[in-house]
Amino acid sequence: MGAVNAGRHAGDHRGLSRSHCGYACQLGLPLDSLHRVPTRKWQPLFWLSNTIRIIAFVVLVARVAAAAAQNTAAALPVDQ
Repeated sequence: MGAVNAGRHAGDHRGLSRSHCGYACQLGLPLDSLHRVPTRKWQPLFWLSNTIRIIAFVVLVARVAAAAAQNTAAALPVDQ
């Protein structure tokens, strides 16, 4: 193991991705700190969270498509 992994078990990588987000993202550190507060964590129902994700994705795709269509129409030459 080396000096870097002293005291850690091999394969114990819990929190490595979360700690990276805490340093890389502006809100990552407060959110990571809030997640570490010992409270009862709420897990939404799978079908509910999946439905919300699908709706958000469809709205995102629709808005991007509308913006692309608007920019395409604005870029077309106007005959005089």
